[in-house]
Amino acid sequence: MVPGAATERVATNPDDLQALLRDVASNVTVSDPVAVTNPPSKTDLLNGPLGGATQWAGLELVLFKRGEGDVEHIAIVGVDGGSGKVTGFFVN
Repeated sequence: MVPGAATERVATNPDDLQALLRDVASNVTVSDPVAVTNPPSKTDLLNGPLGGATQWAGLELVLFKRGEGDVEHIAIVGVDGGSGKVTGFFVN
């Protein structure tokens, strides 16, 4: 497996967000969903795949993980604790 290039997509309004999430969801499959029993700390997540991005620092993070060893796939959903809205979405 060779990881693809990173792509950042921004939804500027609710309709664009719905379309973006539908597109992402249509291209992602999970063959064996397993709950993460010992997830990385929030600090490790923010310093790892998110590159220390400060816009994630105040969010509640929900981690989805598949694979172990040399190939791992993750999705991180950032939820604003005040509004309960998803304000960040990272897929690898």
